[in-house]
Amino acid sequence: MLLKVPLKFIAIAFFYTGLSFYPVTTMQGNSLPTISLKSVKQQNNKIKVALPFDAEVFLKNETSLSGRLINVDSSQETITLSLSGESREVEVRDIEKVKFAREFKLIHSGRIVIRGNQSSSNIVEIWSESLANFRIINPQNGLAEITLNSVSKNKLRGILSVAKKSSYVVDEIIFDTSTQKITIKATPYSE
Repeated sequence: MLLKVPLKFIAIAFFYTGLSFYPVTTMQGNSLPTISLKSVKQQNNKIKVALPFDAEVFLKNETSLSGRLINVDSSQETITLSLSGESREVEVRDIEKVKFAREFKLIHSGRIVIRGNQSSSNIVEIWSESLANFRIINPQNGLAEITLNSVSKNKLRGILSVAKKSSYVVDEIIFDTSTQKITIKATPYSE
């Protein structure tokens, strides 16, 4: 009687071990679907930022242009400004920086805020990324997205947790054409 109990456990163990070697058939054949780790990382390090409606573009020849920043084309290395229904493209190599002022829309609530009328945390984040990591999603609402590849995992977690409750509003974009990078200064505003 005592010998029958261990034999039952051994038989069950062999049965489950044998099942673990049985091929699993999926719609793709005999392999399980895989997810690229790189694509998962890219999804987790993108944050949305708000662009104020008024932008002043400071050129390297010491002149400036004003308007709403509506496009950043990293392949053509140009930005597009819109003012009174007219649009104008400017080559990135001619730009020193873009400064933003006045009113903007908060990302989560869509509420329009005028800079200075609402207290912010006064914590300015500075991110240096490739121009290709920045794109404007919705120019009418001033919504852009940046992929943060240059920040540490711990800092990224903090940025993402702030972005859940607040809108990061871009204060300034500085262009470095020698490295094809931009430096973005952004301040979080609570919703």
